[in-house]
Amino acid sequence: MDKVFLYPKLKYWAFLLVWFSSFSLAQNKIDALKSKTEVQEFIRSAIKSDTTLTHFELIPIQDFHQYVVYSRTKAIADSLGIDKSFYKGDFDGNGLTDLLFIGDNKCCIGSYHDGNNTVDYSANFSVNIIMDMGNHYSLENILFNQFSKVIPIIKKYGQRDYIEVLYDQQSEDIETKPFRTLHKNITKTLAYNFDTFVEYNPSPTQLPIEKITYESGKCFGKCPIFTLELNKKGKSLFKAKSSNYIENPTDNLPEKLEGEFTTQMISEDFAKLEKMLNYIDFSNLQNDYSRSWTDNQNITSLLTIVYSNGKTKKIRDYSLPGISGTYGLKAFYQVLSDLRFSQNWEKVK
Repeated sequence: MDKVFLYPKLKYWAFLLVWFSSFSLAQNKIDALKSKTEVQEFIRSAIKSDTTLTHFELIPIQDFHQYVVYSRTKAIADSLGIDKSFYKGDFDGNGLTDLLFIGDNKCCIGSYHDGNNTVDYSANFSVNIIMDMGNHYSLENILFNQFSKVIPIIKKYGQRDYIEVLYDQQSEDIETKPFRTLHKNITKTLAYNFDTFVEYNPSPTQLPIEKITYESGKCFGKCPIFTLELNKKGKSLFKAKSSNYIENPTDNLPEKLEGEFTTQMISEDFAKLEKMLNYIDFSNLQNDYSRSWTDNQNITSLLTIVYSNGKTKKIRDYSLPGISGTYGLKAFYQVLSDLRFSQNWEKVK
């Protein structure tokens, strides 16, 4: 009798062992990467939907062109021992290794004159993370804005990996003649939360949110211009003013949205906004993140939050292409932008 059932059982466990081994190998591809060549090839192929990585080149901070990364930033990276082009960590706490990498995706060319000839050089600087989500990879950009040259440092608190970013915040001293550039080292600790990286907050507030209004501003180009009035109770409003396009149009919504729409917002989505605002500590953020020395006129957004029985918080910030607020605000603006297409909007005007 034992011989009748022994073979099926062994076959079953052998199948499980092979399946588990295959699964483990598939999920630990980043762990197996050792050389620069292996990592570079993986980066170029892992996120097939992102063509900017097709010709990506790994470059440590110290090896970038002097016009791309200034000597001040290189010296700081040296002092911190950040001299590699890639690092590994588990940033979302799912037990799978993620890949942080520094380099050039060859998307921007600069030039200078050396006295005799015009010399071209690659002017891109990128710091990205490929997140291993188990059944797919996700790409995250951790530059503060398109002008920042962040130095990433992996920190471990408990069982979780976090990223400390240090960058040089520059501004012009308009009180001096000629103008001079002021430098300030900014350090932020980032945590993977809300499907992106935001400033780490170990003790989020619990303030009740009643209403959120967001007004996006104009820009040079075709950035979306719209207003959202999101209510926890009652109808919410979406005013599509210009350049509100849907990447994958459906039968319910046109490819380009214009006019006014209303909906009863999905309660789970409003709860996510409330949780996110409390995590980024909205009540203690600055009221104004705009800068007086930018050339980009009227590229502003206004966020108004009504909370705790009528209290109001207003935050003025630069919209695309150069957010000057916080990582958390940038992530929150993106969530708001996505709500234009994720709710059951009904056109009223």
